[in-house]
Amino acid sequence: MSEQSNGTPLYREHAPHPELRRYVECYWTITSFLPPRERLVHRVLPDGCMDILFSMGDAPAAPFAVGTMTRPLDVERAGRVDLLGVRFRPGGARPWLGVPARELTDLRADLYGLWGSAARGLHERLGATPARAQRLRVLDDALRARLARPAAAPDELVLRATELTTASRGRAPVTRLAAATGLGRRQLERRFLTEVGVAPKLACRVARFRAAVSLLHDRPRTDLSAVAFDAGYADQPHLTREFRALAGMTPGAYRRRHAAQSPGPGA
Repeated sequence: MSEQSNGTPLYREHAPHPELRRYVECYWTITSFLPPRERLVHRVLPDGCMDILFSMGDAPAAPFAVGTMTRPLDVERAGRVDLLGVRFRPGGARPWLGVPARELTDLRADLYGLWGSAARGLHERLGATPARAQRLRVLDDALRARLARPAAAPDELVLRATELTTASRGRAPVTRLAAATGLGRRQLERRFLTEVGVAPKLACRVARFRAAVSLLHDRPRTDLSAVAFDAGYADQPHLTREFRALAGMTPGAYRRRHAAQSPGPGA
């Protein structure tokens, strides 16, 4: 698997099996190499999703699940990094993890504790499979097998609501989500907490924030007031408040940090 010898992480996304695409947004990989005693700190931002992570680098750790995030998290990396992740769509993870999503919000859980020997066997197979394409097939097979269990039925109404939230980039009001599902607001909130890990209003905030982050990546020279307008914020101060709350920094500071950490042409 290719690595970035200058320490800049090489991040890639990969499509899951068609049977999984309603629930799994993507598989993702990060590889990098840092010389001894060097460290790299990467800030992970809330995206409304839950993930499973497998580490096969210099210091392989037990795989773990990451709950829906409501605040940023700084992750330090060193040595040879070889990560493989499953990013579930909002509301898509609970059938695989087997616990209410609210129990994992802003937390992580050992996958061995959630899956038992199945997690250990999967981790060993991934570690013994160096080729990325083969690793992805191993993941496909494992997730499809768990989807076939009777206990793995997803909440179709919540999935419908989260799909609307994503499609509207967080602009759909909670009343529209409730109308689309036929659920009352309180019932919708309870089911969101169980399936997504956060309430519908916060899920919409995070979806809009995620859209704004994408705009900053795609339009590095666009004025921040235009980014705020296109992302659906009332004005630039509104955008700034949300970035401080969800990214721990202003949008301008985030843009500069992202530019400094992104690999150059041909990297």
